[in-house]
Amino acid sequence: MKIACPKESKDQEFRVALTPKSVKTLIDDDHEVWSETQAGAGISCSDEDYKSVGAKIAKNVGELFSCGELFIKVKEPNHAERMLLTPEHTLFS
Repeated sequence: MKIACPKESKDQEFRVALTPKSVKTLIDDDHEVWSETQAGAGISCSDEDYKSVGAKIAKNVGELFSCGELFIKVKEPNHAERMLLTPEHTLFS
C-alpha cells in the first residue's frame, strides 16, 4: 500500500501522524511511504530523517495526493486537502 503523511495544516498543530520510526516499521512491512516535505518539522524531524528510513518525500501536498492511497493525519484535512481526495483514497485521521 502507498501510505502518505501530509504536513499538518492547523495553526499551532506541531504533531505529525508518522514519525521516522513508524515509517520504518511500515516500510519493513513492505509498504511504500510518502511524507510531505517538512511534515516532521514540528517534532524536529527533517526530510533527511524520513529519507534515511526509506520514505519518499513529496515536494508539496498536490504531489503527495497523486502518490498516496492511504492518508494518515493527526487532525482533519483542510479544505484544499479535501478537494484533493478522490474515491480511490482512504483517510485515517
